[in-house]
Amino acid sequence: MKTIVTCMKKLLVWLAPPVFAGDEEKTRQARLANIIGLGSLAFICIVIVGNATDDTVPHLTQIINLIACFVILQFLICLHRGKVTLARLGMILFGFFYIVMVTASLGTIYSSATPVFTFWVLMTGVLFDLRGIVLGSVGASLAVLGLMLAEQAHWMPMPSTTVSVSDWIAYTILFAFTGGLTYYINLGTKRALVRAKTEITQRKIAEVQLQATKDKLHGMLNALPEPLWEISLDGVVHDYRSPCSDHGAALPENILGKRLCDFLPTDAVEQVTTALQEAAHKGQSCGITYTLQLPQGTRWFELSVAAKPGCDKQDQRFICLVRDTTRRQQAEDALLVSEARYRLLADVARDVIWSVNGDGLLTFVSPASETVLGYAPAALQHQTMDAMFAPASLDFWRDYVQQVQLDHKTGKSPKSLRREMECFCKDGSTIWTDVTAHPTFHKTGLVEVIGVSRDITEHKRMVCELQHARDAAESANRALQGAYEELSRIAITDPLTGVYNRRQFIKIAQMEIAQVHRYQTTVSMLLFDIDHFKSINDTYGHLTGDRILVELAKLVSAALRQVDVLARWGGEEFVVIMPQCGAPEAIQLAEKLRILIATHPFPEVRTVTVSLGVAECNPEEHWDAWFKRVDQALYRAKSSGRNMVCLAFE
Repeated sequence: MKTIVTCMKKLLVWLAPPVFAGDEEKTRQARLANIIGLGSLAFICIVIVGNATDDTVPHLTQIINLIACFVILQFLICLHRGKVTLARLGMILFGFFYIVMVTASLGTIYSSATPVFTFWVLMTGVLFDLRGIVLGSVGASLAVLGLMLAEQAHWMPMPSTTVSVSDWIAYTILFAFTGGLTYYINLGTKRALVRAKTEITQRKIAEVQLQATKDKLHGMLNALPEPLWEISLDGVVHDYRSPCSDHGAALPENILGKRLCDFLPTDAVEQVTTALQEAAHKGQSCGITYTLQLPQGTRWFELSVAAKPGCDKQDQRFICLVRDTTRRQQAEDALLVSEARYRLLADVARDVIWSVNGDGLLTFVSPASETVLGYAPAALQHQTMDAMFAPASLDFWRDYVQQVQLDHKTGKSPKSLRREMECFCKDGSTIWTDVTAHPTFHKTGLVEVIGVSRDITEHKRMVCELQHARDAAESANRALQGAYEELSRIAITDPLTGVYNRRQFIKIAQMEIAQVHRYQTTVSMLLFDIDHFKSINDTYGHLTGDRILVELAKLVSAALRQVDVLARWGGEEFVVIMPQCGAPEAIQLAEKLRILIATHPFPEVRTVTVSLGVAECNPEEHWDAWFKRVDQALYRAKSSGRNMVCLAFE
């Protein structure tokens, strides 16, 4: 049984016309070809069954019918494979030859096969429209004419002697009438299909628009955070829609079909009734509010009521939107309290508090303006900033406003203002104020700038006095620093030659001795004085002697290393400390200095010579012993004839 059902399903699928997605014209042609093919197949099968009981029908005719069934099945297979044009042409051509052959096999055009040409003309018209009708009519007429001529020539198996031209004309008229009828049927069918398709398209568009409108309406209703009521004038709730589970003190299932007094307090019912009556009279009502005392606290609600269209006066209904305005009401109350608080602060503040709108006009000035500037607040309100700021400060203010507006347009965060600005007073004088301002913006642009001006005139005076005192103190400090540096220099240097004095030299020498004791380094000392200096003073005078001392100090300083230290020991005696220098190197340097001095032309006296003593500091040796040795070496140099270098004994 299942096999039979499966086979029947497959047969029905095969008999159904093929469908080509996206190509309606091809699908229509395939549907027509499929109907004609199946109809032709059914017709031939009926003819075969009928001819089987008629002994007068030639066997050739039956064979032709069986071949026709097979060929039509092949055309149907081509049709299901998508070869629609091939199947249509094949059916038309094979149908023509089939009718001709069947008529010829029966032996005369007066057989029952000849009128089948009429069906063939109809088939060509259905498949190929006007061209098929013309070709089919002409082809059928010529086919009948040919059969008639064959029958008159006795080429037919059973020729008739009554065949005449009038028969051909009659058949031709029949074919032409069938073709014309087919044309008008096709034309009417196409027009009906176009109208039906247009109506279907318009209906689908209307359905889509209607569905879109419904979806839009449902979306708008679902997007409303507030509940919607459908209420009649007597206060009965007929419909209820809300995104939340409850509203007020009643659940949705407890509201439908009930009166307002069943779930709302009396004062709320009175307010809703007033809104309904106003909507009944004016068509709508907005702004009426009521309050509910709920477990979570007091809540405020605002009503928007409109008459529902399409209702008669006896059963007039209203759409009521209930908006929870609790947060807005609380914000308004808090704003009033905040405004009162800040107005009180502005009234008692000593600083001038002001605000400027986007047009540059003062919209608020605190009472402190009368104390600070001498202007009453009313005298400055609705004035531009020209009435407050001096020219230089006014230019800066305008630049600041332009900059914050530019920052807002470019997406930057506008900066606050903090600057000292000069302000006009009523008596014509000016004062300095510390101005702090902050801009406030909306999407449309600058809303206002709120600022505070603090009188800093006394502060600036004190700052100026403090600056003057600071400048005087810094000047005195620089003088003291210079004097200290001069005293320090005088304390460690010789006033005549500018080299270190004896006290500073001893301090340096003791530090070098400590280095020798700690790190086992070497250091040497050179002591020299000018030969016959007393004679120079007696002969040329003390001023000349002083100039020779200065010239000698410069000459020796230039010849020493940077680490070497030259000092005046006293009178015409000089001493040199040479760090990192042993006795051999010290002897070489002393000899170099002796030659340098002896060959240098000094003013007035021309030639000056010196005697030099050299001593290297021994490990564990102290200052007194070291200096005693170098002094003895100098004494030996002078005793030995002067202008020479002597090394101290160990």
